[in-house]
Amino acid sequence: MVKRLFLAWSILFLAPYVHAGWFGPKNYEECILKNMKGASSNAAAYNIRAACYKKFPVKTDVPLDFSSVSMTITNLNNGEFTISIFNKSYDYCLTSIEVYPVTKSLDSKYAFQPVGQLGGQMYVNVPPRETYALRIALHDLDRNGVLWKDVTLMTGGLLGREAR
Repeated sequence: MVKRLFLAWSILFLAPYVHAGWFGPKNYEECILKNMKGASSNAAAYNIRAACYKKFPVKTDVPLDFSSVSMTITNLNNGEFTISIFNKSYDYCLTSIEVYPVTKSLDSKYAFQPVGQLGGQMYVNVPPRETYALRIALHDLDRNGVLWKDVTLMTGGLLGREAR
């Protein structure tokens, strides 16, 4: 009788103070590792990922300063470019970058002029303190009468997510 009373008291008064880390996973990764052991199909794995994501949502992307990355852009003069991105941050993963082809402007107001409607946001995953190589092909420029040697890439709109 005393054991049951103690158990009932424990459940009633201690339940509000119990959190996920005591009896279950503390974060998304632990949730995946714990629950994927029994996954027998792709559908089951998808449902486990969805449940873990709901329980431990990923933080949203935040704008990053250009001082947190180091980039080298190389024009291969055939419509292809390579971008080497080094994420200098210790705390954030780089998740996306905006890339636009530009040429030197003949107009004195602007240093660069966009080339057509090309370019946009590119999704990447560059963990903290790592390098990522990206290759971009823009073969439509031939039709616009633009010489490859005059084109470079302008980057902007860096977004990142807090590293887990």
